[in-house]
Amino acid sequence: METGEPAPGDDDIDGAAFFGLPAALRLLGRLDSPAQREPIVGYLSGEVAPGTMWLYRNDGTDETLVARW
Repeated sequence: METGEPAPGDDDIDGAAFFGLPAALRLLGRLDSPAQREPIVGYLSGEVAPGTMWLYRNDGTDETLVARW
C-alpha cells in the first residue's frame, strides 16, 4: 500500500492510499451504498464494460438499481 497527502484545498478528503486490485476490490465491496459500490466494483472486476451507465432511484432510505446499459 502506498500513502499520500490530499491536495491542498480538498476539505472532504482526509487521506489517500493506493491498493493493489484484489485489496481495492475487497475494500470497495464493503461500501454500504449500492450506487457507490456496484459501478466501480463491476468495472474494476471486469464484470461490466467501460462506459456502462448505472441509474439508481434513491427514496431516502433505499437505493434501487433502475437501469444499467
